[in-house]
Formats: sequence, structure tokens, C-alpha cells
Amino acid sequence: MVGGSAVFGCMLAILLMPDALDRVLVVFGIAAAAFVASWLLARDDSARKVAAAEAVRRALLERVDVSDEAYASQLSGVDRELAVEVRRAVAECFDVPPAKIHPTDDLRSDYQYGVLGSDMEFFVVEQICAERGIEPRPYDMFCADGETSIDAYTAFVKGTLAGFEVAEGTGGARLRA
Repeated sequence: MVGGSAVFGCMLAILLMPDALDRVLVVFGIAAAAFVASWLLARDDSARKVAAAEAVRRALLERVDVSDEAYASQLSGVDRELAVEVRRAVAECFDVPPAKIHPTDDLRSDYQYGVLGSDMEFFVVEQICAERGIEPRPYDMFCADGETSIDAYTAFVKGTLAGFEVAEGTGGARLRA
């Protein structure tokens, strides 16, 4: 409410200014301030994401390795081939070997999903789409309010891929979602 009042006040002040040059200068000043504020916010957000991704990467690299077979066997009710693809895409997202991604991982605690969620999600979905020759389209984001296990995330990716179409010229041989 305060922001709306400030904007209204600025607009009223601009309209009441007698000189057109003063109006232009005030509008330019407001636009410059808005630009600088949005740039600072974007820079801070980017720095926060880079720091979070590096913290996740360091933590993952300290883990013991888990084989693809052991990984897939511990997941319940998901396509094992897709589970391994999701694992590889998540690993690539954080620049770690896939063996560092565990079936007991939680997106919120292990991958800082609150900070990195949308970036990680776009990377994983785009990666799998590219591997499968699927043309991505807009989709609903993973809801991290409920269960945030790798199991649930793999099921989400499967549902997302099911809504996409096979890209022209790929034959769709790998589209099984």
C-alpha cells in the first residue's frame, strides 16, 4: 500500500510541474532508480544462487558413491531408466559424478531447492528432453510444499515429459514417459 501511495504521489507531482523539462527529468530519475534497484536485486539473487550451488556441490563431492543399480533399486514405483536419467541430469547440474546422487536425497535439504529449484528443474527437464529428442513446452513447476524426495521428483519429471511432443526428425525412439 505504501508503494502505491508513493507512485501516486510522484505521478501527481509530475503532473503539477509547470515545466516539461522538469517532468522529463523526474521521470528519467524515477526510471533510473528503478533500473538500479532491479539490477541490484538481480545481482544479489544471482550471488545467492551461485553460493548455494557451490555449497551443494561441495557437500555432494564428500559423499560415498552409490552405483546406478543400487540407486534405481531403492526407488519405489518409478521407471528405473528415467530415474537414472534424472540422476545423471541432477549430477550434471551440480557438476558432480552421478554416483554422488543418492536415492534418499531430499530436494530441500540436499539440493537447497528453495533457492535453486527453478534453475535445477529447468536444467534437468531440458537435459532429459534433449537426450530423448522431445520438444519442451511450458509446464507446471514441481511443488516443493509436499514430498521432496528424488522418487517424487522423478515421478514429476515423468509426468512432465508425458505432456511434451517428440521433436521432428528424432523418431521418438526414446519417448516412453
